[in-house]
Amino acid sequence: MKLIKEPWDVYHAARSNYVTAHSLSTFRRCPLEFIMERRGELVTPDSPALAFGRACHVLILEGEAALQEQYTVGAPINPKTQKPYGRDTQAYAAWLAEQTKPVISTEELALATAMWESVQNHDMACRLLSTGEAEGVLRGEWQGVQCQSRLDWYSEEDGIVDLKTTEDLDEFERQSRNLDYPSQLGFYYGLAWELGLEPETATIIAAEKRKPNRVGVWRLSETSLRALVERTRADLGAVAEAFKNDQWRTRYEDLRWM
Repeated sequence: MKLIKEPWDVYHAARSNYVTAHSLSTFRRCPLEFIMERRGELVTPDSPALAFGRACHVLILEGEAALQEQYTVGAPINPKTQKPYGRDTQAYAAWLAEQTKPVISTEELALATAMWESVQNHDMACRLLSTGEAEGVLRGEWQGVQCQSRLDWYSEEDGIVDLKTTEDLDEFERQSRNLDYPSQLGFYYGLAWELGLEPETATIIAAEKRKPNRVGVWRLSETSLRALVERTRADLGAVAEAFKNDQWRTRYEDLRWM
């Protein structure tokens, strides 16, 4: 199969009809929250950290031209001070409302550029991103459930590569466990095989958001991927059953002991 190429907003708009790695993680924790998000009854506002992370992905994976095409960089200038208006000012809010693309500041661009340079200077990370395809979409049925994923990077040689940003690379492995990053990779990997893409393996590149902007690479073992895919299959089976019965639990219905 071929990966689907489509803008981020098109992919994001389809999320109400498809299970993603993120929404499956929500289901594991609370099926009721999963269905409320899907129905639009519970909306999580976009955070500056997530918006900056997406801009980093565009720059690191697709290049400067793509960033300039997809983002507005900067802020309106106060004529009295010749400095940009702050984000908490009415002038900035009025200017922001007129923009047709997401906005990042010049300071955020400088940070994203430093992170991109660190990735380029990391031999293994640079090689992983030297050949392949950025931001390709997988979409299809798995375990009777319509699923979709947007792969950060895919190559025939190295399979799936997922780019993460982090405040502190020394804490990244702990952060990965807390945020369930391996399960995300298991979802991508399993869906890819289900739809006939057959990736070799799955790897994470993590880029630090503070100086010296270190970069690290982690690869999931075959044993780990196999276990994660089996877990995902079971969870998607539970999603299918919940849709069939229209029963959405919180997972706190039963008595717990302290």
